[in-house]
Amino acid sequence: MDLVDINTTSTDYDPLNFDNEPDYEEDCRYDGTHDLHIKIYYIGVFAFSIAIISFIFNSFLTIVFQLNKNLRVTATYYFQILAIFDVFMAFNYVALMVVPVYFDNFKILWLYNIFNYYVVFLLTEGNVSIFCSALLLIMATAERCFLNLPGGHEVWISKFMKNNRHLITIIVICISILYKGMTYYELVNIEKENCTDWEKYELSLSSLATNPTYNFWFMFLTRNILDRIIPFILLIIMNFIIVRKLKKGSIKNFEKIQQNSYTPNWNKTSHKKMIKDATRALVAIVSVNILCQAPQVFLTTWEIINKASLESNELRTFYSYANDTLSILYLVSSALRLPIYLSSNRPIRVASKSTIQKIFPSCFVKKRINENKNSNNDTKSIVISHLGNGIKNENKKVDEIVLLPDLPTHDSPGSDETQCDIFLPSPISKNEGIPTIVRNKGKDSIFKNISKNSSSQFVV
Repeated sequence: MDLVDINTTSTDYDPLNFDNEPDYEEDCRYDGTHDLHIKIYYIGVFAFSIAIISFIFNSFLTIVFQLNKNLRVTATYYFQILAIFDVFMAFNYVALMVVPVYFDNFKILWLYNIFNYYVVFLLTEGNVSIFCSALLLIMATAERCFLNLPGGHEVWISKFMKNNRHLITIIVICISILYKGMTYYELVNIEKENCTDWEKYELSLSSLATNPTYNFWFMFLTRNILDRIIPFILLIIMNFIIVRKLKKGSIKNFEKIQQNSYTPNWNKTSHKKMIKDATRALVAIVSVNILCQAPQVFLTTWEIINKASLESNELRTFYSYANDTLSILYLVSSALRLPIYLSSNRPIRVASKSTIQKIFPSCFVKKRINENKNSNNDTKSIVISHLGNGIKNENKKVDEIVLLPDLPTHDSPGSDETQCDIFLPSPISKNEGIPTIVRNKGKDSIFKNISKNSSSQFVV
């Protein structure tokens, strides 16, 4: 969805209203924002608040991925790129939609002049970011979809997408720049020399954009189909396939647990669970995206069938508010990504907690001191396991935490390091991945009788 839909002749900010032919006559007129008394609250307060929340949440997500390298080499890689583009989108919304409402309402002429300097560039960058985000979401969903198909792990395209995420991202960005970068040449910001103050600038379509063939076949028809309808349909189909596969897998695992026959391979279960966590998070993200994009597809279909009716006097106000609402729905879907990740993806949840502790270490000093006072100075025995949440140990005196490469050190008072005995049920090869669960060896632990020969010592 474009920040400002240059494919239509109805927008909220009148300087962006375009005629079929470029009008370069110096008509000193400025209309400003329609229904300003409503838009100042709807866009200036409500939408602005959502944009700020989206900006903060996705900035935090970007930091989480930067500080936790293990997340960037798993199926959650695309989540990081989406978070970066969502940061840009939140900023663009404020700069392109909120700022005009403010300078119209408070009569800030200098802000209006600044707006006219960056509006064309940010419109182009915003359209590139939106299309790039849509393609990345499709790529992430397609990768999960191929893996969930029968024999999907052996399909060449599945292996290629899994092993070349960086290359795919670069290709997607290049395609988005080439495709949506044309926006820069479709707009022209006219400076009227004989006009002053608010009447000095007018944003209009360029001669390229007013070409009837280019305007209809590329700007209107092609973009509506490629940007909105096709991605919407593809995401629905692939999301349905993934959800169906997850549901079947959950039922199968539940039946095995009931039959006491679910004994997962300890060195593979954690990796599979991490993939399932990423898949569930992706399904939730795609589902929210589909719900938010459904009204956009409906409006786009209406535009294709009978665009003139939307531009009539009876529906002009509805059309204006509909476009505002669609922009806000995009912000909502972006802002909801962090809560979705925290609720459905355990590695991201633990990494987020670790990141907060790194950013605000002073808030956790007191807690660490109390933990150290209550702990013994003796070396603690812990056991590495790949059981994850696939099967629950009946021993309730076992504590579980996710082990990340940057697991924070828990120092004991008067000591520079804490030593722990690590009991390995079997040798770990470098191809089997890293352990994900650490269990403290309790009094009644099932590992209490493990031979000392199977242990090794390391420093946390």
